[in-house]
Amino acid sequence: MNKRGAGESLQTFFMIEVVLGILIASIFIFNAANPDLLSNVNKIYAQQDISLLAETIDTAPGGVVYDYTLKSVYSVKLTEEKVTVTKSEGDLFGGFNYYNVTFEKEIGSRIVKVKNA
Repeated sequence: MNKRGAGESLQTFFMIEVVLGILIASIFIFNAANPDLLSNVNKIYAQQDISLLAETIDTAPGGVVYDYTLKSVYSVKLTEEKVTVTKSEGDLFGGFNYYNVTFEKEIGSRIVKVKNA
């Protein structure tokens, strides 16, 4: 009662399982390496941190220049009332790149300037 092709179908199913296993494992690893893709926790943290930094630089005597390292998926807008951090959607690998946001206050000035470099 040896049927033809019985061994070939088992090999095909095994190969499909291996490909699906690799695909699912790679999705889990990518999400673990780049949590900003699915979560807004770091965006909220960066917004609060930059808000405190801007207030501290504003009250500091003299001139201050500070570089704040931020992921490239985020952009910063600083107004007199609030700090806004926005996250760009659709940038799959942007969470792996960083850039510096420069906060600058000149001597005698009460205005904090932000340069997105």
